Amino acid sequence: MAYCDLTDLKAWLSIPDTDDDPILSAAAPAASQWIDAYTGRSFTVASGTSTYYIEPRDTGWVVQVPDFASTSGLVVETTSDHSTWTATTDFQPYPLNSTRYSVAFPYDEIRFLSAPPWPYDARPTIRVTAAYGWTAVPTAVEQACKIQASRWFRRKDTPEGIAAGAEFGAIRVNSKLDPDVCALLDPFRKGGHAAGLVVG
Repeated sequence: MAYCDLTDLKAWLSIPDTDDDPILSAAAPAASQWIDAYTGRSFTVASGTSTYYIEPRDTGWVVQVPDFASTSGLVVETTSDHSTWTATTDFQPYPLNSTRYSVAFPYDEIRFLSAPPWPYDARPTIRVTAAYGWTAVPTAVEQACKIQASRWFRRKDTPEGIAAGAEFGAIRVNSKLDPDVCALLDPFRKGGHAAGLVVG
C-alpha cells in the first residue's frame, strides 16, 4: 500500500503529463515501505479482523501487538488451554487515550490486570484476533510519503549521486534522511526500531 496516491504525488511535483507515471508509481510504495521500517509501524487502514500469534516478553504482563484500530472483534486467548480473556476485567488495551499529537492512535499493547495467565517459556502462547491497522492514514504520514517519494523520483537525475550545478559545479547529493520527513514521522516511532538511520 502507498501512503500517497499518484494524483497527489504528481500535484506535489507539478507534473501534468503521464510520462513519468511508471517511476512515480514505484516511488510512492517504496517511500511507504521505508516509512514502515523507520517507524516500526504499518499505517494500513483496518479492514476486517485477522489473528496474530504473540510471544510474551519477560514476565508477560505487557504484550506488544501490531496496531489495531478498535476493540470491536478483539479476542485474546492463550494457546495452551484455549482460554479466552475478558477486556477491562482480565486485560486492558493500551494506550488508554486514543489520541496523541491530535492524531487518533490505535492500540499497540495488551496489559494484563492480574498475574499473567501463562508461564514465560519463549513460545507464541497468546493468540490475538483484532481489526489490525489504523482508522485512517495520518496526514503527517501522507506528507512524509510525498516528500520522500519526490526525493527518490528526482534521484533518477543523479544516478552517481552527483548533481550538476551551473554556478558551483558538481554537487554531491546528500544521502542522509530528509530531516523534514523525520520530523513528521518521529512522533509515530516505536522505541528501538530503525536504529542506525542517520538524519541530515
